[in-house]
Amino acid sequence: MYDSVWTSSPLDLGVPLESYSTNRVFVAGKPETAVDMAISVPTGLLLKYSTSDEVTTGLLGSGAVLAHAYGTSGQTLHLKFVLPQP
Repeated sequence: MYDSVWTSSPLDLGVPLESYSTNRVFVAGKPETAVDMAISVPTGLLLKYSTSDEVTTGLLGSGAVLAHAYGTSGQTLHLKFVLPQP
């Protein structure tokens, strides 16, 4: 899993701080993994800016998108998704 944070300006550095938690869940009797990815981007120079955060299976937004959300710097977004077991 990879997280990416995009901003509307190159002057707004979207350097993410992330953590995650996982839980075993059962869907239709099959085990799966529920993921809660918490992503925060510090506010720059006292100004807040918009962010677009996503979790993908590939680096820099490549691969399948597992979760996506819009937010603001200084805010923690929780992107939640479920991974099926192989």
